[in-house]
Amino acid sequence: MGKKSEAPPSSESASPLQQDSDNVTNYTQEPRLNVWVCLFAASIIALTASIAELGDVGTFGPAEWVLLVTAVSSFLSLMALLGYRFCKRKFVGTFWGEGIAAYLSLLFWIGGISVALAPQRGLAVTSTAAGLNFVINANLYFSCWLSFFCNAYICASWTMNHWKKAEKIIREMSSRLAKWWGLLITSIILLVASAEFHYSQNCVSGGATTLNQDACKSNKFAVSLGTFGTLLTLVTIILAHAGIFPFIIESIVTLLMFMLYTAGISVITYNQGSGTSVGNIFFSTWAGFLLSLLLCLDCYHVYMKQRAERRADSPPAEKKRFLCCSWGDNDSEDSDNDEQQPSPRKKTPKKASNPRKGQTLQVQSAPQQPTPVTRKMSMRSSIDDDEFADARDDLELKL
Repeated sequence: MGKKSEAPPSSESASPLQQDSDNVTNYTQEPRLNVWVCLFAASIIALTASIAELGDVGTFGPAEWVLLVTAVSSFLSLMALLGYRFCKRKFVGTFWGEGIAAYLSLLFWIGGISVALAPQRGLAVTSTAAGLNFVINANLYFSCWLSFFCNAYICASWTMNHWKKAEKIIREMSSRLAKWWGLLITSIILLVASAEFHYSQNCVSGGATTLNQDACKSNKFAVSLGTFGTLLTLVTIILAHAGIFPFIIESIVTLLMFMLYTAGISVITYNQGSGTSVGNIFFSTWAGFLLSLLLCLDCYHVYMKQRAERRADSPPAEKKRFLCCSWGDNDSEDSDNDEQQPSPRKKTPKKASNPRKGQTLQVQSAPQQPTPVTRKMSMRSSIDDDEFADARDDLELKL
């Protein structure tokens, strides 16, 4: 008896060492796992750095708010790592699992980074009497920015993978969609930072000094730009994920955002504006300008590519003209060739039966100079079968 082929071992019969190696392989191949690890590490650094900035016990000020934000971010990122390890099916990519954790942490960081990095608060950045800003707590400054960008990347990646309604358009504008997410984040930062500057510098009552009055005037444009940019980019991202965002509309919105941020650069970061010194307003304004510029360049390249494809599909004008002009000549040449082409010579039968003697006679082919009888027979090619048989018998008798 031959040996039976052994079936491959199932997962239940596999060794514990093999099962552990498979789990580790799947665990390390998740797309957002490394970013969650980076977010957890940056949140812990920001948490320890914010403890040194705490004020008096019993009061809840800016330092306590930043401490709360970093603690919530550390807790949510830790829960995400545990979800990736122990309950992957219920957490990874789900709305009530990874989606809630990512967006809740992002909301906390939007409110926390505007307070932690505001020069008026004096936590990570402070300002001098001359209006110059410099970093006083580097760990808090860089860890807050790193946590915020890691969290924003997680939210964007989860949304693009979770929203399967428009896979084709997301695949086509994947690089531009990432820039739209970045533009949304910078607009939110500009909105929150300019609103915080508006209240901290007493812009409601006009400002205490002439310098503050000039800064408050430019800050109004910063608040408007942040609000309009946030709403416009948010609608753009929603329509893109829904699959109802044509390219022509995207080009118009991109050009509009580029014009607004170009005006924002001249109004906010020059002539004693609210974003003249290094801070959230300065970085968010310039980041929005660069992202909108990159989006304009991407849209231009896509337009030129589509234009080249349309030209390749349709023949050029010269080729069309040549074809139109050459059709008549070709038709006349074809008709001349048809007239000059000789008609095919009809084959004569080689054998014919003699009804009188019962013998078979060999009929020779027509000579080069046909007789009147054979010429007459060749001209009567449309005679019926019966008439042709009678004529053939008469011809045999004469021969």
